[in-house]
Amino acid sequence: MDKVKVLGIVNAVAPILVIIGAINMGVEGIMEENMIENVFGHVGSNTVTKIIYILIGVAALWNIGLIPKLMKK
Repeated sequence: MDKVKVLGIVNAVAPILVIIGAINMGVEGIMEENMIENVFGHVGSNTVTKIIYILIGVAALWNIGLIPKLMKK
């Protein structure tokens, strides 16, 4: 895969992961329900849930790196 294509995919997926994480935190704060654990917690262990949380955290850091690029536009 071309590096530009991979970066384009990451730039598209990262905001979606951050939005999912933000919605999850909002629902957890309001209703004390963790959607990610409810959906993926039954998979067998907490490993899948932890991986999803790590991906959301990495996506947030990635989006922080995009801020200067967006400010230039």
